[in-house]
Amino acid sequence: MKPLLVGEAPGPQGDPEAPLDGKPAGRLLECMGWTRAELEGEDTGVQLREMFEVRNLIDRPMERPEGTKGCEWPKEEAEEAANRLAVLVERGQRVVFLGKRVASAFPAVDARAWWHWNVLGGEWSVAGIAYATIPHPSGIVRTWNEPVNRVRAGMVLWQALGKIDARVGP
Repeated sequence: MKPLLVGEAPGPQGDPEAPLDGKPAGRLLECMGWTRAELEGEDTGVQLREMFEVRNLIDRPMERPEGTKGCEWPKEEAEEAANRLAVLVERGQRVVFLGKRVASAFPAVDARAWWHWNVLGGEWSVAGIAYATIPHPSGIVRTWNEPVNRVRAGMVLWQALGKIDARVGP
């Protein structure tokens, strides 16, 4: 079973059927060790989806108000989507939340905990689902743009794939 990456939503020109396509997919692959030259001309979204199950929490492109870098986060819509997604996650599947806003839509998730693997509690606790949160790879989040944090994100992604040991819990 592939680990699950949960993103926010398609970008303004994004395709809801191809989550995390383009630059965000390329950034995730780069933090895992691929070079820009290796990714040049490649469909990074397809490469990412070969390793991970990839879903967006919100299925529609979200509009950015002019002159801003981000968009309004529809918290209630995201929480409803999180409840629908919860039933699709398999027992033992690892989940990586891309961004604190995504993580905060899941009531049992500690959205403040970056980089660390935890086990979901609440109604998800019976499934034994391990999760971690990394910054969203949009490139506009200051936390993502710190080189050490991109290395940490890459480590979490390799841990999700089971290629590096991950300690779950505090």
